[in-house]
Amino acid sequence: MSDFRLAMRGLCQTVGIVTTVDRGQCRGMTASSITSVSMDPPSVLVSVNKDASIHSAITSSRRFSVNFLSDVQEDLSRIFSSEIPGEERFLHGEWVKEDGCPPELVGALSVISCDLETTSTFATHTIFLGCVRTVRLSNAGYPLVYMQGRYHPLREKGAAA
Repeated sequence: MSDFRLAMRGLCQTVGIVTTVDRGQCRGMTASSITSVSMDPPSVLVSVNKDASIHSAITSSRRFSVNFLSDVQEDLSRIFSSEIPGEERFLHGEWVKEDGCPPELVGALSVISCDLETTSTFATHTIFLGCVRTVRLSNAGYPLVYMQGRYHPLREKGAAA
């Protein structure tokens, strides 16, 4: 399946940090497998490896947020895809943490918060489908994208960072 892997690496993906809170513990992971599903009702899906620590937390809390990163937030993407333990990841960046709500990243391009509607498990991953509760837009910058195993800027020619 190396050809399949190479084909998927060629797709340009927007990068986000998926977050949740379960029993008072914040969890988060970097994800690029994020897709809008429907406008009516507004809904989003994220694909999460069953071995990821956030998997059981989303299943239990039934809520998650997707924090879409700007191209100046690559460091946060790396932190949330590292071996740094769950809560410690949130020491990086500025996060709004309201009681029972998934953490929201201050300065994210947008944050979409969802209630878990349904799940579907296939092989190593679970697809979490969420109905959108709230959307926060900042539109401050350009999206962080990932393709061919690395991050890429999407700035217009001559645009400053």
